[in-house]
Amino acid sequence: MKLEVSAENGTMSVVEYKYPGAKRIPAPYPLVITAVLKPMYFKKKPQISLMGLIAGNPMIIMMIVFFVVMVAFPKILTAGLSPEEMQELKKQQSSQGDPMQELSKLMGVSSPKPVEEDEDE
Repeated sequence: MKLEVSAENGTMSVVEYKYPGAKRIPAPYPLVITAVLKPMYFKKKPQISLMGLIAGNPMIIMMIVFFVVMVAFPKILTAGLSPEEMQELKKQQSSQGDPMQELSKLMGVSSPKPVEEDEDE
């Protein structure tokens, strides 16, 4: 609704249009307007949802997938092994040594030599 008041003689006219750009229709004066909705002055706080947190955050999804792979993958690999094959696998893993030393050799980085303490001091 648009209320137009004439400054010269004080007459009022009402023009109704439903949305900006719509056809303007004259309306009767005085206006009788009823509320369609109850006024809402405050917004409700959104509730915390665990599923919303998990589904809305890609980092958490990646952490869950990594954790599942970390826990389930070794179990899947060793599920069909016989006890003899399991012992053989454990021997292979123990003979491989420290993985950090192997990685440093692969990268060409020499590991620092341990410093020996003098017993004279």
